Amino acid sequence: MRRVTFNLSAILFGCALVLSGIGAKVWAQAEQPEITIRIDVAKEARQFKDNRWIVQRVPAVTTKRDDILVYTITYTNEGQSPAIDAVIVDPIPTGTIYILNSATGKNADISCSIDGARYFQPPPAKVTVRNPDGTTEEKIAPPEQYTHLRWTIRKPVLPGESGELGFKVMVR
Repeated sequence: MRRVTFNLSAILFGCALVLSGIGAKVWAQAEQPEITIRIDVAKEARQFKDNRWIVQRVPAVTTKRDDILVYTITYTNEGQSPAIDAVIVDPIPTGTIYILNSATGKNADISCSIDGARYFQPPPAKVTVRNPDGTTEEKIAPPEQYTHLRWTIRKPVLPGESGELGFKVMVR
């Protein structure tokens, strides 16, 4: 006697192809982009050498107050189709302060949040404050208020392609 096993998801997928009448569209959904990310962190070390300051990146094994940390986010499309307008959001690490205008990303629109990633805006982030006389005005938010950064990659990321994003923070 021969034992036969069925993969229920494969059967349902096959039924969807037959029942949908638009098999090509369902098949295309199986070939999705898949963006993976790797985050590396280094520390900026300043050294006075040959009558000038030299800044080098070293492993961030230990940190102390006022150290500058450099975050590098490497993204890769490991999927089967291009990633269009891929979005990557990264929180500002706890215990650090974002260094204004340090976010980088080729072919990416950069935005920031000061409210826990509920609302994003182009940098510099602005906040509405109420004055003692009851009027309100818009001011640039201090770096301590930044909670998240977001990159929208405007160039399609083809399968197998990678790119880098980055930002700097200061340890509190």
